[in-house]
Amino acid sequence: MSPLGLRPTTLTAFPLPTAAAALALLLFGLGRVFFLAYPDAFIAYPETQAEYNFYKQDLRCKAMQPVAQVVIQGTSRLELVQKIPLFEKRWHTKDRMLNVSQPLNTFWHMNLLHRRNPGLLNSAELWIMDVLPAQMRVAWGFNERDALFLRESTLAEKLRVRGAAHRAQALTDGLLPVWSQHHSVANWGRALLTLNASPQERLDTLTAIDGNRLPDITGARSAIPTDPQVVKKMFAEVLYTPGRPISRIQIEAFHEILARRPPSTHLLLIHPPFRGDFGVMVDQMGGTDSKDEMRRFIESAGGAGVHVEWLESPGDLDFTDEDFAPDGIHGSFSGIKKYEKHFARRYREWIPLAAEEAPPAPND
Repeated sequence: MSPLGLRPTTLTAFPLPTAAAALALLLFGLGRVFFLAYPDAFIAYPETQAEYNFYKQDLRCKAMQPVAQVVIQGTSRLELVQKIPLFEKRWHTKDRMLNVSQPLNTFWHMNLLHRRNPGLLNSAELWIMDVLPAQMRVAWGFNERDALFLRESTLAEKLRVRGAAHRAQALTDGLLPVWSQHHSVANWGRALLTLNASPQERLDTLTAIDGNRLPDITGARSAIPTDPQVVKKMFAEVLYTPGRPISRIQIEAFHEILARRPPSTHLLLIHPPFRGDFGVMVDQMGGTDSKDEMRRFIESAGGAGVHVEWLESPGDLDFTDEDFAPDGIHGSFSGIKKYEKHFARRYREWIPLAAEEAPPAPND
């Protein structure tokens, strides 16, 4: 007996878990098995705008299985591009062109789309991406605790998460997806009833949802401002990200994107111009350094088959004020048409046309 009168005991066996602990382990195990068996069970029932925007394009690719000669993978600035007008006998309309642009499309989101749809560029002759400083940083459209990132990220990407606590969360979620697969009771019911739905059925279900009513990745449901000056300031902060940290995950995703380019595919990395007053706003918000750093980063990627066009002045694309939306960065209807004509010029410049597709020779 010890001097304090305590009787020492020897542990002869580990104690059995309580019934509650055993039940919790069983449920976690069953949940893990379920998500391994049905990884896409919930993609038609997004919980955030980021999930809605990404899975909408992902399901379009899976449902259509497109054989596209032109792939446009941009941000909201290129969403409305519908065709590449070449010559009378050759138009890239929906059967030849695939536009998978989405709002605040980052390099990680772009790379993920290719990871989930590896044949996307199999027939591509021209691949177009528009670039923004926000795409290389931890910004409004991307953070490392977002459910979409936790669910779809690779082990290498989880290991690049900034901060030990957040990195531990990402790694833990890879084993037990308690954060990335946190769904409402209603969505659990819907998912269980549609486990074997086809991509087209899932796409129909998702597109029936108003994505604007979903919360953003911060969990907020904020209305889009209507004052043009407020909108312009918001986009200057969101897109040119003054003071935001660079994301190693986005940098590596960009390099993986470049590695996915087939040798015969021309990749155009374009920074479209903005209206002069928007440029002033970017400077006032302190976004000049971020913009210049992004430009150096993108221009370093140029080379054989990779074309970089960093445009800032409206005159670079013959834009007038009428070619911009009120926010000064998106194109109006006439501006979108000028994008389409510009891409057509680049196509004709870089990609040989068959004899029957070429325009008639001018008369001498």
